[in-house]
Amino acid sequence: MMTKVNRLPEVNSGGKGFQFGLGFELYNEQKKPVPAVSNTAFAWGGLYGTEYIIDPENNMIALFYLNMPRREALYPLFLSKAYQLIK
Repeated sequence: MMTKVNRLPEVNSGGKGFQFGLGFELYNEQKKPVPAVSNTAFAWGGLYGTEYIIDPENNMIALFYLNMPRREALYPLFLSKAYQLIK
C-alpha cells in the first residue's frame, strides 16, 4: 500500500502527473526527476534537500543528502550521473 496510488484529488499541488502512495511519491511517464528513472520508481524528498529514490526496475537505491534551505538543482544532475554509472 505504501507504493500504490492514494486517492488524491485530480487537481493537486504536486503538478501534472503527481501521484503519491501512503508513504512515497510515485514516478510515472508524466513526472520523474530525470528520464532514466523507471515508471515503477518511488521516492521521498525532504525540506532541506534530502532526497532518496528506490527504483526496483533498475535495481537501484540512491540517497542524496544536502542541508540547505535555498539550493541549486543538484539532485537531477546527481541522478543523471548515478544512472549513467549503472548502465
